[in-house]
Amino acid sequence: MGVKPIGYYRNYSNYLENQSLYSVTRTWYVYRGVKRTKISLFIRICALLAETWLFSPQKVDPVRLAVDVGCGSGQSTHVLAAHFEKVVGTDISEAQIEAAKQAASFPNVTYHVCPAEELPFEDGSVDLITAFTAAHWFDMPRFMKEVDRVLKPHGCVALSTYTTDFSMHYKDCSERLTEIFTETRDLLLKYSDEKVNLVIAEYKEVFESVPFPDKKRVTQILDKIPMSVSGVIGLFQSFSMYQAFLRSDPEAAKSLLQKTEQRFLETMGVCSNETQVPVCWNMAVRLFEAQDHAVSYQKYRFPPPENLQSVIFSYLEEKKVDPIRLAVDVGCGSGQSTRVLAAHFEKVVGTDISEAQIEAAKQAASFPNVTYHVCPAEELPFADGSVDLITAFTAAHWFDMPRFMKEVDRVLKPHRCVALSTYTADFSMHYKDCSERLTEIFTETHDQLLKYADEKVNLVIAEYKEVFESMPFPDTKR
Repeated sequence: MGVKPIGYYRNYSNYLENQSLYSVTRTWYVYRGVKRTKISLFIRICALLAETWLFSPQKVDPVRLAVDVGCGSGQSTHVLAAHFEKVVGTDISEAQIEAAKQAASFPNVTYHVCPAEELPFEDGSVDLITAFTAAHWFDMPRFMKEVDRVLKPHGCVALSTYTTDFSMHYKDCSERLTEIFTETRDLLLKYSDEKVNLVIAEYKEVFESVPFPDKKRVTQILDKIPMSVSGVIGLFQSFSMYQAFLRSDPEAAKSLLQKTEQRFLETMGVCSNETQVPVCWNMAVRLFEAQDHAVSYQKYRFPPPENLQSVIFSYLEEKKVDPIRLAVDVGCGSGQSTRVLAAHFEKVVGTDISEAQIEAAKQAASFPNVTYHVCPAEELPFADGSVDLITAFTAAHWFDMPRFMKEVDRVLKPHRCVALSTYTADFSMHYKDCSERLTEIFTETHDQLLKYADEKVNLVIAEYKEVFESMPFPDTKR
């Protein structure tokens, strides 16, 4: 079976694998209400899978079925719903599956109790198999045999885990907080199952057990999660090694976390365990996919990163006074940015002035709640006060901004959001000890092309400063 690495986002950087590793760094700007919120790295990974593989013109048939193995209570399963006709979460635990069924879900998501090594699917029937922080519990030889059996040709298996490399950040005491965290973690490791060693080793053995000849191991993915002190303690409680300690000595286990929480609070100089203290950790990811898709990803525009989506959706959640129903992606092009909105709204409409672009968007794999229309950005076919979110990803610099903003003001509901973003011209490439020279070459080529750029591209070079100043709303943020 052919397999290929998938790019991933890290701090708004996109890593693409070809003959050399290089990163394209860019900045995004979002306007009108900005708030940091929790980011799920697994969602980022799945968004990239969607853009690189699900929507590839080289796929041999429609992408229909994704299976999330060891799904637990379904957090990782839900995020696949927007990209597949059917998603199935499986877990050996009846209690976990029951919890998953009780959680808010999607009509195309179902759950089954079964071992990872005995998947209830026909041979060659599954497009994607995922396992998020679960594969170390599997009987890997038997699991991989099942994967090989149920995956379609050119299908994908993606196995990922958090590592034990955590850090905490709060003012000038980050180093001491991280030391306390590490001390508690190391005490708990004494009670860990031997299979947790696979996590400590960043899934190296898991990677080696993958039988496919073309595979890639990706490490050093950083994730930063806003958490409270009580949330960090809850994180410890979720560890299998803490649960083992709790069964062995309940009083000692509870006392350890109580003391750990108190040490955190004293170090921070605060009294409330709801004080925010962001936690960072590395992730190890193994992503495998058909080799013939390697080139296609490089032809695509970058989709909006999950970080940016999170900022937008958190603003909507904060301001909403009634259900969020309609999102409009203006200047949608071939629909990369439109599709990622599908999971969050009852209806999503992509608009573009180009008939060719809209036709390409319609031909791509899409979702039942996504439609496309040909129209100018300045003449949106929506009733007054009917739209919850308007987005424009790397497109707003082409608009007649006064007329466009007048339309935005007309069609948006009160307390709703317009989010305009763009890449900047600040790119960099990275490879061994020649990163600086590669970036120079990239910049030289980029500067040559700028001679032929439309004057509106200057808005991008200026990082949308003028676009921001054209916003007529009092509540704006750059």
